[in-house]
Amino acid sequence: MLAKNWTPGTRPDGWWMSEKLDGVRAIWDGEHFRSRGGNIFHAPAWFKAELPALPLDGELFVGRGKFNETVSIVRSATADWASVHYLVFDIQHDDAFEDRHRFLLGLKLPAHVAIVEQVHCRSRESLDEFERSILSLKGEGVMLRAPRSPYEPRRSPHLRKLKRFIDDEATVIGHQPGEGKHEGRLGALVCQLRDGKTFRAGSGFTDEQREHPPAIGAVVTVRYFELTPDGIPRFPTFLAVRDYE
Repeated sequence: MLAKNWTPGTRPDGWWMSEKLDGVRAIWDGEHFRSRGGNIFHAPAWFKAELPALPLDGELFVGRGKFNETVSIVRSATADWASVHYLVFDIQHDDAFEDRHRFLLGLKLPAHVAIVEQVHCRSRESLDEFERSILSLKGEGVMLRAPRSPYEPRRSPHLRKLKRFIDDEATVIGHQPGEGKHEGRLGALVCQLRDGKTFRAGSGFTDEQREHPPAIGAVVTVRYFELTPDGIPRFPTFLAVRDYE
C-alpha cells in the first residue's frame, strides 16, 4: 500500500496519524523480508526468529536521519543487523484499519520489532501540533490513514504523506569533479528528472560514495525542498541508488 501526498484542503478530522519513518520499506511474508519490488533482504536468522507467519507491512529502521546507514545494512548479506528495528504499521488483510491495528497490538513480538503508534487526529490544529512534534525530533513528516479504510496493494487515497521535503527519482547523466577537499573524487552528480529537467546534487554522499559514485544511467533517489519556477529541485541531496526497491 503506497501513499499519496496530503492535500491541504482535506480535513484531517478522524484520520490516524503516525510518524513518517526514514527507513527502508519491507514486507514480512512469514519467511523473508521483501522490498516493494519483491527482492529479498537477507536478514540474519536471529532477526527473523519469533516473527509471526503473517504478511506484515513496515520499515526496517535504524534511526532518524540514518537512511543511508539503514540501506547499507539491509542491502548487505553479511552486515550486522544489531542496530536495525522492524517497525510495523499495517498488515495485509481485508479488515478496516482500526481492526487491523488492534490485531497488531495483540501480537507477541521480539524486542527488535514494534508496532508504530497511531494517534487519532481531532482537527487541523492537532495535525499541525503533531507535525511540529515530529519535526522537533528531526523526524521526516507525518503519515495519515483514513478511518475504517481498507488495505489496498496500490497507491491509495486512504494513505497520505505530509512532509516538507520531497523525495524523487532521477537518472545519473554525469559526474562533476570535486574541488578543494573533494579534489580527485566526486563533487556532484548531474541528474535528470523524468520530465527531462537536469540539476546537480552535491551533498549527502559518504566518502566511499564520492570515491565510487553511482554509475552513469543509475536511478537514484534525491531529496529536495521544492521545485523552482523553472521546475528545478531546490537544495537537492543524494539519498541512495534505487536498487534496494
